[in-house]
Amino acid sequence: MSSETRKLVADDQIFLIMGADEENGAPQCAIVLARDAEEARRAFMRNYRGLVPMSWPSLRDIKLSVEMIETAQYGGFPCNVTVINEIE
Repeated sequence: MSSETRKLVADDQIFLIMGADEENGAPQCAIVLARDAEEARRAFMRNYRGLVPMSWPSLRDIKLSVEMIETAQYGGFPCNVTVINEIE
């Protein structure tokens, strides 16, 4: 891990990228700081040759997902997301 000082970046510039090797499915996860999602995806692919990014939500997307999950947890219905309840 680099020890260089990092500037504060916005929530939409921090990406959690999960990728896998197409042949054997070996997973790899990385946090990428980038200007946008496409730049983050390219940086991941440069650093992990042969791996295909499967998911790369930004921190902003992750926070929104947590808010939607919490809404569903307390009986609400997040906008534009189906809630399937198998607990009842």
